[in-house]
Amino acid sequence: MGLNEILKSKSRKPWLEELIDTHLISYVREERPVNHFHPSWAGKCPRLIQLIMTGVVPESEGIGPRIQRIFDTGHDMHDRYGRYFEKMGVLLAKEPQLFFEQDGVIIKGNADYIIKDEFGKLHLLELKSMNNRRFNELCTANVPVVENFLQWNIYSRCLNIQMGELLYENKDDCNMKVFSLKYEEDRFNEIFNIFKAIADYSKKGLIYPLPAKCDNKYCPAKGYCKEEFKK
Repeated sequence: MGLNEILKSKSRKPWLEELIDTHLISYVREERPVNHFHPSWAGKCPRLIQLIMTGVVPESEGIGPRIQRIFDTGHDMHDRYGRYFEKMGVLLAKEPQLFFEQDGVIIKGNADYIIKDEFGKLHLLELKSMNNRRFNELCTANVPVVENFLQWNIYSRCLNIQMGELLYENKDDCNMKVFSLKYEEDRFNEIFNIFKAIADYSKKGLIYPLPAKCDNKYCPAKGYCKEEFKK
């Protein structure tokens, strides 16, 4: 075996790791223009939302095998809590579907869970998992992540469930942090108006204006905006 062959063989991943990575890369992700907004887009850059909706920027951009495993770990966490709620007899709905339309703006998606408390009242529950560093920051701040609340708030409005919780789990040690929430009309209107503005720009064939500044160095739309930032 020559030097090149030796170097090549040493740079390869173990066969099992390569097998798994190849499988995850092959996941089929449907990327196409859509005419509706998703609650998880609340708090994102409006221009990025528009580029995702029109199919210019794939929402799965940059999702490699490692990131896919992170997503799958989050999905597994959701399923686990679903089993807990079912065994406790408090589970009313898993991934309830929502559809909301107003002024030509359509919002579609699925929340996580609807559960009931000891008095039979409905609670809208969203689950999130995060690493130890982010979890500790969350506990220190003692407030939910803004984007997570905005997402929950949209679900709350669309499903007409006025209260609920955001449950965070630490991926490293499975500790939990729970925030009780109430629907806020002003915050919903704020996001809805942004969605409507995006829809209006798209109808006119215009691209949404650049943000004042962009701190997201990993934004998949950065390549479409960098030339304008130079002007």
